[in-house]
Amino acid sequence: MAIGIPNISSHFRTVDITTGRMGVDWHRAMLRGTDLRRYTLFEADLSEADLSESLLINGELTRANLRSADAQYADLSGATLLSANMIGTRLNGATLVNANMSKANLSRADLTLADLSGANLSKSLLMRANLTGATLHNANLAGADLSLALLFGAKLEGCMYNITTRFSEGFNPAARGMVEVPYT
Repeated sequence: MAIGIPNISSHFRTVDITTGRMGVDWHRAMLRGTDLRRYTLFEADLSEADLSESLLINGELTRANLRSADAQYADLSGATLLSANMIGTRLNGATLVNANMSKANLSRADLTLADLSGANLSKSLLMRANLTGATLHNANLAGADLSLALLFGAKLEGCMYNITTRFSEGFNPAARGMVEVPYT
């Protein structure tokens, strides 16, 4: 499958994404609404890419660079985003149900109204992330850093946390229906 992808000089080049090569450079790629369910994007550079409304269901994005990417309303259900760089990524309205984002850096990411039900966010960095109105039912936040994260209206019932999970000063996880789990 060939897709036209703009390069820095704004000309289009065609890239064959059927190869499944690791570490592919899709910096600033225009992939809006693209079905990428069958592709391995391990260590791919998708920084500043437009992935809005794309399908990345069960996608392999371990250590991918999604810094400042636009993934609004994208479906990343069941995706693997281990140690992914997602600093400043726009994920508002995205579906991340059962996604594995352990050790991902989501600092300053916009997750407004995103569905993160059952997601694994253990040991992830969510400093200054916007989780306003997001659904995190039964998500794993053990060891995550949510310092200065915006959690207004976030649905946190059943979220797991432990003694290493960091919250903003004054935040009471138990009062929001979160469940403390043992540190392992």
